[in-house]
Amino acid sequence: DKSLWIFLGGRIEPNESTIDAAYRELYEEAGVKERILRELGVFENRERKHGRTVFFVVYVEEEYDDWDDKRLIDQQRHWYKLKDAFSLLRIYKPSQLTFFEKFLSTSPNRINLLHQISS
Repeated sequence: DKSLWIFLGGRIEPNESTIDAAYRELYEEAGVKERILRELGVFENRERKHGRTVFFVVYVEEEYDDWDDKRLIDQQRHWYKLKDAFSLLRIYKPSQLTFFEKFLSTSPNRINLLHQISS
């Protein structure tokens, strides 16, 4: 099911910066503590009603075993090698392929896509 595979994301709360929202969402959705290395850019997302997504390159410093979305909706975190993430994105989020290609220039070994398991 294509709707079960997601990039991390969410809304910016009132009086919250884009970077603060990224830190909060990464903890809530993936249970990680990270350091934002740089903003990758803005993606105009026609699949979503609100239509604007800001991508960041992050370095994951710590992974927690328990986090908000794991407890609430049994969300799972999976790490993929770039070539595998690219293939999965082709299937599940083809509209984001162009933006994903920019990740290749950042030289990470893995990209996080979440597979949300329905309980």
